[in-house]
Amino acid sequence: MGKKESLLRSARKRAARRKVLPGFPITTPFQSIKEVRSYLSRDKVVCLLCGKSYKDVSKHIRRIHRITPDKYREQYNIPWTYGIVCDSTSRAYSAAITKRMDGGWVPPMKIGEDHDKMIRAKKRKEIFKSEIAIANLKPAPAHNLTVAPDGTMETFTQKRERLRCKFGSDEHKKKLRNRPGLKERGAAMGKARKGKKQSMAHLKKRMKAIHGDVWEPEA
Repeated sequence: MGKKESLLRSARKRAARRKVLPGFPITTPFQSIKEVRSYLSRDKVVCLLCGKSYKDVSKHIRRIHRITPDKYREQYNIPWTYGIVCDSTSRAYSAAITKRMDGGWVPPMKIGEDHDKMIRAKKRKEIFKSEIAIANLKPAPAHNLTVAPDGTMETFTQKRERLRCKFGSDEHKKKLRNRPGLKERGAAMGKARKGKKQSMAHLKKRMKAIHGDVWEPEA
């Protein structure tokens, strides 16, 4: 293959990479966090500017569209804490970093311009913040409420009183007093304090702080 043919083939590849598919670019940003997560949860992430699919869109938009990932996120309402990669790639990146940290690698501290960029990113208003908080809520733990013979469910106040009676009973207090090692720990603490006296300098300092003058012990 001659040099001319090689250059033509490279030119055709560059043109194919920059070709915009029908229906693109998308101009409407995402309206909810569900749409963002659905967009990033596929096997490949579609570039909303040209319609091509990639495992990692951030590299593509830098090389082809000449914009930063932050600008892409801002344009389509993607939270800045979300990587523009597919789900499998995100898990692979996370596993690789975790493996390196387990081996003793420490992430480098951001200094200078990188540190200022991180601070600006943290101060940036989070998109869909309330929706993300609600989506990340964990279900409330099950409360073991008892049912009375008449079929009524006990209230939380009744449950609190029932548990208070249980934990405050004489049997429970006796169990706490007879915990293994409790007497030994008490004896050790008493032995450590035994014979300890405050120095005269410390007593003078305390009395001066209280009364405002120098205290002298009585003869």
